[in-house]
Amino acid sequence: MSKVLILLKNDFKNIIKEKLMLLPALAVLIFIILFGWITRKCVVWIPDYDVKSLFPLVTAGNIVFTPCLYSFVIGFMLIEEKESKVLDAIRVSPLPGGMFLSYRLSFAILISLINGLISLPLINLTYIDYKYLIPIVIIAALETPIYSLIMATWSNNKVEGMAISKGLGVISEAPLISFFINSPVRYIFALFPSFYPVWAFIHAANGNTKSWLLFVCVGLVYHVIINVFLIKQFKRKVYS
Repeated sequence: MSKVLILLKNDFKNIIKEKLMLLPALAVLIFIILFGWITRKCVVWIPDYDVKSLFPLVTAGNIVFTPCLYSFVIGFMLIEEKESKVLDAIRVSPLPGGMFLSYRLSFAILISLINGLISLPLINLTYIDYKYLIPIVIIAALETPIYSLIMATWSNNKVEGMAISKGLGVISEAPLISFFINSPVRYIFALFPSFYPVWAFIHAANGNTKSWLLFVCVGLVYHVIINVFLIKQFKRKVYS
């Protein structure tokens, strides 16, 4: 436990020290409040369009976008640790490499989970009961280690990591397009992890609890499978 606390303390120091890492964390709160305000104003600015019908979609988009921003922080931590041979040093230290990776990914999930729980009142567009929100936020939070591991596994330096993170930002929001497709074609986007929390939230906001449960269950299994696969890939490439 003491080793984990030491790592946690060092991580917060690094986040504050490196402005590149601090920016996404601050951008999340600014984005949530500002985007929520602009969306509410659109009701007045565009009176001929039912903007309120998009409130669940906009809120869901926020829930899945913030894990991608936080993955930027964790992904760069892992890339920096890989470049500086910290991960190699951990292999021969009293702290097992598997434990270190578990801590790092758990930290990623935790900060995304906290953000997801506070984002609903901050964006102030659509309300759903927290008994429906919490499972959705948990699934969305599982996307943070997914994106972090993709960055850290297939990036050889921070420049490559930056390029990959931009692509992941697009991928995280791509399933929002499926909202405007009223045919089975929309399920093509089910390949993207964020498809499941997006539609779970939309169904919960519309009171469709059966569909909410389906997307939560399938989404949880899908996210776990992807995480397990990426962890194995990361260990094979970095620790082998």
